Amino acid sequence: MLTRIGMFLMFTSASLVSLALVGQATTFSDMFMVLAGVVLFVDVVIGCLSQVRVFNVAYEDLMYVLAMNRPRSAYVALDPGISRHFMTSVHDDLPGSVQTYDSLGSLNPLSHVAGSSMTFISTANSALIAILAGLLTSIFGTGVSGAAAVGASVRTGFFHRFVGLRLQDVYGSLAPIHACVPHSPGKSLSLVRGSVPGRFQSMAAMSSTTRSRKASTCVSS
Repeated sequence: MLTRIGMFLMFTSASLVSLALVGQATTFSDMFMVLAGVVLFVDVVIGCLSQVRVFNVAYEDLMYVLAMNRPRSAYVALDPGISRHFMTSVHDDLPGSVQTYDSLGSLNPLSHVAGSSMTFISTANSALIAILAGLLTSIFGTGVSGAAAVGASVRTGFFHRFVGLRLQDVYGSLAPIHACVPHSPGKSLSLVRGSVPGRFQSMAAMSSTTRSRKASTCVSS
């Protein structure tokens, strides 16, 4: 993932330096504007492809965290006394994933999002898209203020769509099922549009009705 981001930044830096040299040679003529639009468009495409890869790796990382929480839950089922030795969670729901990511409990949950590679590359791509939108707008003679307004609007919309809404998709898809319900083999693991078939939901994530239903079901079984 970091290699892909490094390649993207290297390509973008080289293309921007090339544009600066071409701009000096052509005195920033109309032909330079066309060339700059093409180069920035290629940068945006490569950036979006890199962003897709970064998002996929982030989803896989979350999947592995939830998957490793399940064996620990099985160990606790075999020997309940062993649970006090675990720093990470034994639950495969949202609170369980947060506990595993931050076992010491010393970090703000927002710091994981703000410091993630996903936010980093989304910020870089949104800046590139804003520059491209401003450039295309300025070609039609809207002026500096109009180009800046269009670029800022496009940047805000892109960042909100690919960071805010994607995070809602991921965490909203964690729809756990309480531990006494057997795993359904027909359920698929999808972190975006489906749901993670949780089996070991933490008590903090349950409503009072669900907790009482789980207790009665487990007693009866």
